[in-house]
Amino acid sequence: MEYKIKVNVSEEDYKKFCYDHSFHKTGSVVLLILIVLLIAFITFSSFLAFRRTGKISEFFVLIIILLLYAFTFFVHWPRRISKFYKSDRSIQNEHELTLAESSITDASVRGSYTCTTEDFIKVFFGKSVIAVYIALHKAILIPRHCFSSKEEEAQVESFIKEHYVKAKK
Repeated sequence: MEYKIKVNVSEEDYKKFCYDHSFHKTGSVVLLILIVLLIAFITFSSFLAFRRTGKISEFFVLIIILLLYAFTFFVHWPRRISKFYKSDRSIQNEHELTLAESSITDASVRGSYTCTTEDFIKVFFGKSVIAVYIALHKAILIPRHCFSSKEEEAQVESFIKEHYVKAKK
């Protein structure tokens, strides 16, 4: 059995994949929450301490640190992801994926290549994208909107789980 899927990865799909990938582990989310809470606690406690001593300028330094953190997360990171997407012309073109039991073939106007199951490092099932990793920082992306129906999406997902997910040793 094999599936043929027309794939067009948009910049928004790529951004969603990057966010899903970064925050799919519980440890990443917990660490992010702890950092935000720590900065908020230090800022609030410093404000109370500095207000009593009259050193309100030190409070503003902490506010600037919090704003820089927010800028990095909400402005710099999305720009950087957008830059990565625009630099990879192969992901921007529409291509056809053929999912077979022992390989994935990717064909586009730029050429085609085949990856066998031995090349697959891991498979990630995100909210908006399914990613089959063929290297540490390279994945074959299948946006979920490329499927014609929810049934097809479920069939392909179970096919990928059955044939591409390696058993943990």
